[in-house]
Amino acid sequence: MANFTQNLALKYRPKQFLDLAGQEYVAKVLKNITLSGDIRNAYLLFGSRGTGKTSASRIFAKAINCLDSKDGEPCNKCTSCVGIDSGNSVDVQELDCASFGLVEHMRSLKESVQYQNLISKYKVIVLDEAQSMSKEGGGALLKILEETPKNVVFVLITTEFDKILETITSRCINLNFGKVSNANILSRLSQICEKEGISCEKGVLELISKKSEGSLRDAVMSLEQMVLYTDEGNPLNLSKLKEILGILQDSVFEDLLNSLKNKDLEGIVRILLKIEQKNISYMWFLEHLTYFFRNILLAKHKLMVQSGIDISVFVSVWDEKELISMIDGIYVLMDRLSRFPFAQRTLVNNHFLALLYR
Repeated sequence: MANFTQNLALKYRPKQFLDLAGQEYVAKVLKNITLSGDIRNAYLLFGSRGTGKTSASRIFAKAINCLDSKDGEPCNKCTSCVGIDSGNSVDVQELDCASFGLVEHMRSLKESVQYQNLISKYKVIVLDEAQSMSKEGGGALLKILEETPKNVVFVLITTEFDKILETITSRCINLNFGKVSNANILSRLSQICEKEGISCEKGVLELISKKSEGSLRDAVMSLEQMVLYTDEGNPLNLSKLKEILGILQDSVFEDLLNSLKNKDLEGIVRILLKIEQKNISYMWFLEHLTYFFRNILLAKHKLMVQSGIDISVFVSVWDEKELISMIDGIYVLMDRLSRFPFAQRTLVNNHFLALLYR
């Protein structure tokens, strides 16, 4: 087992705009704003979890207050940068709206922004989980944004843009953080492994990248979890990784395809129980099932496919109409799961059992 003095997600957290993996557009905009000196009072960073929003807010706070900035990037060495990185800067506050989003909190904040900055050129207020703010709190924040002093900057962060009041979004520079591509995640994981001396079996980093679903933070945390699980000196094992991540082996999908075709009730029930016992996401399971149906469909048209199982045996037993019907049915099921999240188990079980009587 590796011995880390600092967790990997913190150790390799982006320190400059250049380090924001997969967010080139956002990094360019914030860097150009820093270079221009035209600092606006409000910014809204929105997008999926683990895509660099909080890191970007800190980098921006450092950049506009840096004492030795070069090309719009913070130096990470001056007293201002070091203070912000350590969380000790009196002029940069990070507040969680889940616990600091009520109207009385906003009134207190309105008073604090009127005080003169103690050290930094700009006082930066980061409001994380901005969607959690109460309606009254949002109204009070709007009033603050309308009267914000020139030396105060608000950065709102959210994963749910549609829950932010339009009157607030219209007063902010809105920056969308897209999901990080598998290629960018894989590249970052490879760099970390090289620097930390971590060896991996083939396919380990690729699987972590894919399973993270665009969240670089989740990917780094999964890598660290796998390292801590592995005995020191041994490479990270792909089979063990699948166990840790709760991923079904490809053979389970092969068994399900056979059970569906043969209308094997016992086989289908056994597989559904395995999914439940392993606490596997039904959405993940269905996405990958459509992947196998799609591969069979492509193979029927003599197109090249990559698969962990031999799909040639299914090409002759599944006709094209059946495959398309299966894929369409799964997409309908996935839509129902998203609308009724508390009934996912029942919906999935009913769907596959109903296929036996078609």
